[in-house]
Amino acid sequence: GHGHPRIWRQLRREWARLGVEQAEQFETVLDRADLLVVANSSAGVEMASLGRPVVWCSAPWYRRTVTHGGRFWSWVEDQPHVEEPDQLAPTVLETLIDPDRYRDGRERMVAASYSLTDGYAAERAAQAIEELDP
Repeated sequence: GHGHPRIWRQLRREWARLGVEQAEQFETVLDRADLLVVANSSAGVEMASLGRPVVWCSAPWYRRTVTHGGRFWSWVEDQPHVEEPDQLAPTVLETLIDPDRYRDGRERMVAASYSLTDGYAAERAAQAIEELDP
C-alpha cells in the first residue's frame, strides 16, 4: 500500500491495520508492483509508462461532466476502470490475467502525457543544463 505524502501517516496506520505491506516511496511501488490500483493520480501514468497495467477507480463524488485535462475521464479510456467497490477484485484479476488487453489505451495515455519514455530523460536534462549560457 502506498499513498500521497500529505496523508501518508494516516494511510500507513490503515495499511498496517489491514495487514498490507507498506511502501512509503513510490519508487518502491514501481520496482515491485505488477499492477497499480489508483484513483486520480499521475502515479497511474508513471506505472503505465513502464508498460504495466493500471486499474483506475472513480469515486461516486467525482463530477462526470467536468474535464480536467488528462486526469479522470480521458486517462481511463480503453483501460480497466471501476466505479463500484465490488468491481475492483474481478477487474484486478482480469487485468493481471490479460495485462496486454488494455495496452493500446495505456500507450495512448502515456504518449499524450510524455513525449519520450526511453529512459534517458535525466541525461537530456543534464545536457540541456550544460548547454545553458552562464
